[in-house]
Amino acid sequence: MTDAARWVSDATMEGTPSDFHQAVGDLTPEYVTNSFNPNVPDHPDVRYWSYAAHAGRGTKVSINPVLAPLNMMLYSRQGPNDGFVAATSAVWGECLGTLEADHAQQIGIGRSIGSKFDSCGFFGGLAAKLADEGF
Repeated sequence: MTDAARWVSDATMEGTPSDFHQAVGDLTPEYVTNSFNPNVPDHPDVRYWSYAAHAGRGTKVSINPVLAPLNMMLYSRQGPNDGFVAATSAVWGECLGTLEADHAQQIGIGRSIGSKFDSCGFFGGLAAKLADEGF
């Protein structure tokens, strides 16, 4: 994963004065498992919900061409993913489902050919769920 993080960092942040390499490194499975998670426990008064997502390699869901190289790299190491996050590592607390959308589509950036994912509808439904749960 660190080589994927380095590739994204180099491709998108070249010449940028920041600690982007370290920030991306903090997203690796090793760091999250061995450092972040043990030091940041779940709060007992918080309900944790998550969604996984997948697109591209190993699925029937199209993926944004910009995300395709990282999607292939992640797939070879961690299986189905959304072009940025492995579906298995996206789950935290109660998993409410797996979205058929790439990482960009989830937040309304672009729509790949054949995509049926409606990000506005998804977030509207999520807001309704929060309201139904009393939040």
